[in-house]
Amino acid sequence: MARINTFIKRKSKEYWQIIKQEFYAESAWSYIKNISLTILGSCLVAFAACLFYFPLSIVSGGVSGLVIVLDHFCGLGEEVWNLILTWGLFVFGLITLGFRFSIKTLIATIVYPAFVFVFKYLAQFDLLDITKYLIDTGTLHESLTEFQVTATNLGVYLIGGVFGGAITGLGVALTFVGGGSSGGVDCLILFLQKYFRIKASISSLILDTVIIFAGFFVTQDIMRILVGIIASILCSFLIDKVFLGGTKQYVAFIVTNNYAVLSKEINYKLERGTTLLKSVGGFSGKKGYTVQVCFDRKDYKDLIAIVNRCDKRAFMTVVKADEITGYGFSKRKIKKKYLKVNPFKKKDIVPLEEITPMTKEELLIEDLRINNLKKEKRNDYGEKGKN
Repeated sequence: MARINTFIKRKSKEYWQIIKQEFYAESAWSYIKNISLTILGSCLVAFAACLFYFPLSIVSGGVSGLVIVLDHFCGLGEEVWNLILTWGLFVFGLITLGFRFSIKTLIATIVYPAFVFVFKYLAQFDLLDITKYLIDTGTLHESLTEFQVTATNLGVYLIGGVFGGAITGLGVALTFVGGGSSGGVDCLILFLQKYFRIKASISSLILDTVIIFAGFFVTQDIMRILVGIIASILCSFLIDKVFLGGTKQYVAFIVTNNYAVLSKEINYKLERGTTLLKSVGGFSGKKGYTVQVCFDRKDYKDLIAIVNRCDKRAFMTVVKADEITGYGFSKRKIKKKYLKVNPFKKKDIVPLEEITPMTKEELLIEDLRINNLKKEKRNDYGEKGKN
């Protein structure tokens, strides 16, 4: 019993520290703005699901696609299945991914199912019912041919898929801008990334493909599946364009006097490596270090919070990266199998407090050492060439 009480107290302190870091890092206005964006984003996602995806049975991946598939086998209603899946995946993420991730999805987990119930009720009215524009092929009108009926139905599905995908992408992007997460299938994607080392983009593609193919066996309609794929592509495109312009990887250069603390915060809180670049102020002539860090799109809001917490006056530049390879990012492809790289050892790590600018004499000695190494390599290559 004492061990259980100790464990509860320790976890409570840990969770409270996380809550303070997440909610006290920014001003009250920023906090209100972020919550408003998360709520608005969840509202848009629920709107797209209830007015386009659910009525037309368009499976485009994500929670809405799973809801359509499961409701076909056990008709509890889309809103009920949506509530079960949203909270079930939230609990799964809390257990496997930790409290820090789950607290970002909490608002969307509460708001999204509530909006689904609201819009599901409103979709019953004739004004918002998109299915009224569908024509039953079994009861053809005398003035319409079979081709006209098929073309009309296809147009309705395309409109539903395009608007559904665009509104969903906009809603998810606004949630990301607000520092939150849409939760849902993202929990499964990050679970595969964390425990099975599968890249997030690949695991997302795999899960969406599985859901879409499951929808094909449920609907038995290739046209709806193709429209679902179009909606999924459009949704991803909108997310990339609205949230930081399209690419998923970035490089930040941060000029600050508090570089030592900032670097450690990024290393341990964001779990990203940093590089300290020697820099000199062009106007002040003051010597210091510029912190360079490579990060993913999902780390952007956390990085901003860390920089504001360490130094609100820090000068930060963020640039898009075409490609980043190495640990934590995509693997570097090496064609030459005989190329060997010496492993990095912990003893080689130099504490930040021990880093001091090199003197002129040390710079001269370092230049001589590098030149001597280059000459030795050239001599070695020359001797190998002669042999």
